Amino acid sequence: MANPRELAEQAFALLQNALRDSEARASELDEQLKRKRTPKNQLEESVEVLAHRLETVEAERVRWQQAASHLEEIAEAERVKVAQITDFHYTTWSADGRILGTALGMESSLWKFEKAASGR
Repeated sequence: MANPRELAEQAFALLQNALRDSEARASELDEQLKRKRTPKNQLEESVEVLAHRLETVEAERVRWQQAASHLEEIAEAERVKVAQITDFHYTTWSADGRILGTALGMESSLWKFEKAASGR
């Protein structure tokens, strides 16, 4: 069985090696970023801009297609048939699987009063 001190030294050496490797990789990546890229001509820049626009439009098309399919799913759902058209305030499922709802039915009349034309 290894001495605890030796185990600690081995673990510390492993950590130092890992740190050294990650620092070397970080400096390598930093050098790559600092290197100047060759300047693009106008045609290459235009192609890049158009490719980005195409990707954006395609992503938007996919998003709209997903929204439309969601609306189709909702439209396909069967509506509950009610005996009287009214304003339902609360609906739920009963224990036996039927739909239970509470509503407030009101009737109203709208009257318009006009002043009668007088002979004056």
